[in-house]
Amino acid sequence: MDQYQDHVARIMEYLTERKQCASSRASHQKCYEEFGAFLEESGLMFTVAAREEWLASIRSTYSRQQCYFWRNYLQQLQTFMETGAIPDVLFYQIRPSYESVPAAWKTCLDEYIEKIKGGWTDIDVIITQPAIMGKIGALGRVLGPRGLMPNPKSGTVTMDVAKAVKEVKQGKIDFKVDKFGIVHTSIGKVSFAPEAIAENAIEFVQTLIKLKPAVSKGTYIKSIYLSSTMSQGIKIDPKSIE
Repeated sequence: MDQYQDHVARIMEYLTERKQCASSRASHQKCYEEFGAFLEESGLMFTVAAREEWLASIRSTYSRQQCYFWRNYLQQLQTFMETGAIPDVLFYQIRPSYESVPAAWKTCLDEYIEKIKGGWTDIDVIITQPAIMGKIGALGRVLGPRGLMPNPKSGTVTMDVAKAVKEVKQGKIDFKVDKFGIVHTSIGKVSFAPEAIAENAIEFVQTLIKLKPAVSKGTYIKSIYLSSTMSQGIKIDPKSIE
């Protein structure tokens, strides 16, 4: 383990020299410490098999994105232990930035950012990667009140953009309960057929019922109101769609 700790100390110095940001270095350090503790407790050597065993054991504790980064951190460490350096391809794959985005993408991104700053919000959802959030963060005043700001918790800030886009196209929606116990969400557009809206409403209510906590007693869904963005609400009998 002394050799492992020595390599960890050396790679942390190396990351500092290469101007890795403080938050990323802290994440590296936590990863290496927890993996080192695992190796010591299990009596294993640092191998790919040991790495995968440890990652499998922490999946229920950490997010998939965190596990993704930590797998790459350990790959960095293994490469560093073997060669004394980290290739740029591996280094920048783990440390993405806006500067690494292709020029054509930057132009397109900047055009949309300027449109949104000007008040354009004809958008259903925005999906992006962590590297781009530094640019999109400035749009919080426009996107935030409309519920359009990308968020890791909702899956709209992710390294796997293709998967997130696929889920949205398949009808994925996000919802949360406010402090008054009210759930707000969208189940369609006015252009949808009445049958489609009814089907979505039934599916959403059934999903809420499935998520009912075991400790919840009494009437779970007390009232339902349906409205368009600017219309008055129409009261719906909860029993009619349960």
